[in-house]
Amino acid sequence: MKFLHVSDLHLGKRLYGCSLAEDQDSILQQILTLAARPDVDAILIAGDVYHRAQPQPDAIAQFSRFLTRLARLKKPAFITRGNHDGEAQLAYASPLLADSGIHISGIFDGAIPRIPLRDAHGPLYVHLMPFFKPYQARRCFPDDPIETYADAVAAVLRRAEIDPAARNVLVTHHFIAGAQISDSEERSIGGLDQIPADAFKDFDYVALGHLHKSQTLGHGRLRYCGAPLVYSFDECGRTCSATLVTIGEKGAENAFELVPFQPLHPCRRLEGTLAELCAQPRCEDYVQIRLTDPVRPLDPVGSLKLTYPNLLSLSSAANDPIEKNGEEAPALDPALTPLEHFLAFYTSQNSHPPAEAQTDVIREIIREGDADA
Repeated sequence: MKFLHVSDLHLGKRLYGCSLAEDQDSILQQILTLAARPDVDAILIAGDVYHRAQPQPDAIAQFSRFLTRLARLKKPAFITRGNHDGEAQLAYASPLLADSGIHISGIFDGAIPRIPLRDAHGPLYVHLMPFFKPYQARRCFPDDPIETYADAVAAVLRRAEIDPAARNVLVTHHFIAGAQISDSEERSIGGLDQIPADAFKDFDYVALGHLHKSQTLGHGRLRYCGAPLVYSFDECGRTCSATLVTIGEKGAENAFELVPFQPLHPCRRLEGTLAELCAQPRCEDYVQIRLTDPVRPLDPVGSLKLTYPNLLSLSSAANDPIEKNGEEAPALDPALTPLEHFLAFYTSQNSHPPAEAQTDVIREIIREGDADA
């Protein structure tokens, strides 16, 4: 049986204030195209459908359109809650959606639903375990000693209905110990949310969401498919992909196919002088630019946006702090003129004196100030 595994859509997310709705529409269409492949039997979405627990109306409408088109494929889909999703918001109308083959984890009550499938190798069960916190598990199992996320997950899985003779797939959204994190993810203090991989030893495949970097753990049984888009400039250059996993007979090794997503606007980091960057061909990627001009140019954003209309972040080497190894600023010398004080301060801060044009501007300001006095 072949599953399409995706996660971390983060619908409604903005990058440096820029809406990603158009980019995410493109990704959702690519997911639907993959899901429509004749060899794909079912779809797994492992959490963080939305970026906020209270999603914006546009994000809700976007996901609604996606679900409608997904249901038309007449293939089962399994969606679980992530830490960014609100329980009630994601679970809304889930019993009705299940009639259309769209299975969504409901509000957490300590139990994880099990949905049966069947192929030539016999029965296969898909289990939906949403993201939850230890206090939620303690509320369901007051007699269990639950302190950590690992304790909470263990308490839930002890009560899960797992058929050891059949194949079992778990769709969940948690942090597995030993996995690599990315810069766009939330981090916990001291790794308190980490769960050991052997907690999932009874499952033939664990479709994971939460971490944005694609990676496999547990000898191919546990996999993060990764986020479908880059959500931080620190992750520039990373290839985002969907995972197609084929689960054969019980005990057989899982087979994987990674299908890269094609972003509308790749994220890029650029560096150079204003003249060098403006001389490049027009680029509609999302860009973060650092100017290397020794003096910050006048209105660099206006100039750069002619070439880079999706400029999202700009910094300048002229404004970079200078390391002084603990040196204090030069003390005021009453024998110095105001202009000489400025020249000394500027040189101390920038490790070089100002340009003659800058000195002329300051000289004129001081002259006008003296005239007003």
